Amino acid sequence: MGQAEKGAIVENFWPRRIWLLAAFLRILARLYCGEFLSKRAELVVPRNSYRRLADGISMHASGISPYDGDMFHYQPVILHLFAIFIDKPRLILALFVCFKQATSGVQILSINFQQSLAMMDIGIAELLRAVALIYVKKKENMNIIQMKSTADLALLSLSIDFQADELLLCLPVYLLNPVAIGSCAIFSISVLYNFLTTCFLYAFIKGWLLRSALLCSFLTHLELYPVIFLGALIVKYKRVAEKLLVAVVFLVSFAFFFAINYELTRNFDFLDSTYLFLLGVTDLTPNIGIFWYFFIEVFNHFRLFFLWVFQINILVYVFPLLLTIRDNSFLLLHLYLILISVFSSYPSMAENLIYISLIPVFTSLHKYIRWGLLISGTLVTCTVLAPIMWLMWIVIGSANANFYFAVALAYSVAQIFLLTDLLYAYLHKKVTEVRGEDKVKNCACFVLK
Repeated sequence: MGQAEKGAIVENFWPRRIWLLAAFLRILARLYCGEFLSKRAELVVPRNSYRRLADGISMHASGISPYDGDMFHYQPVILHLFAIFIDKPRLILALFVCFKQATSGVQILSINFQQSLAMMDIGIAELLRAVALIYVKKKENMNIIQMKSTADLALLSLSIDFQADELLLCLPVYLLNPVAIGSCAIFSISVLYNFLTTCFLYAFIKGWLLRSALLCSFLTHLELYPVIFLGALIVKYKRVAEKLLVAVVFLVSFAFFFAINYELTRNFDFLDSTYLFLLGVTDLTPNIGIFWYFFIEVFNHFRLFFLWVFQINILVYVFPLLLTIRDNSFLLLHLYLILISVFSSYPSMAENLIYISLIPVFTSLHKYIRWGLLISGTLVTCTVLAPIMWLMWIVIGSANANFYFAVALAYSVAQIFLLTDLLYAYLHKKVTEVRGEDKVKNCACFVLK
């Protein structure tokens, strides 16, 4: 059997086994752990709760505004969209049947909203794998152009084979991630957000200017923080006309989505429950982020000042990263995903699924990463310890808020370490390409001692 035939068999057969295993694990999680997972503060936050969405739809159907009170925090377009779909299973099937091979070979007679989220989860994994393949192929083409000798081409060929093997990891890293399994099992709306983010990544890596700007605008419309993706879009396109087109499409489409929201509600009540809710941090229910603990402790007299500090904090890093990694817009976008996961008001563990699944893409940076074991160990440890500390604090009463916040803080620090380590690896690689490996070995440049 030839190498090409063997590779084709692995590429076609191996992912299908992963799909089946992932679907089986999600069914088991729903059947046996659904109630436990639905109460996990690490997975459920006000902006991704399926229960809140269902209650809001029920209130809307009863003629009561879901934006009265502090229960519903979705945009009106999401409310009306799922109000239509939640009772029409065949329509949901028509929407999601286009996901690449998500249900290949399976005839589904009826499907509901919850099942469509599971299909969407598999669609995310397939899109992530497609993004990884396109990114690596583009890097290969650039490297081939830069190669000057046959020896370099032979070395590049070996590197390509190694990268192809590592790219297959994108699929299981997402589908078999316990956080992804748990999020899908509880029908978290984060699955929808992750799907839209992955669609944006796909349009971004394909170079579709209009679609990527439109998706960036829609993501900003839903969650606000993805506005920083504009930095990666502006860096990606070199011509001034293209940069202006990105800005115009983003602003016009955002205004269009905002107008749709107003048309659906005929008032601006949704602003308090959506954008101002994200920026004001009014819900101090504990989560895996760092905002809730600080604003519980801070005096009300200083609340507004520190609210500005915390919300502007994410913007502080946008432009330095943009100037530093302007040659690699996809890595820049990857680091922006980490920033959002750390500094958003109501983060959940589901937000780190996309960027963790794409780490195998950056194979050229792996050998320069210094704290990989420490970062991965900390993330896994925090994922295990968070429910334990919550149990000790809320249920048993043998601990206090400091225990749970310590885990949340360590989780955020691990993500920051990952961001800085990827940045260091990128800079180290650039210096190595300019100076050579031998001259860089004894150099302390860009190394934090």
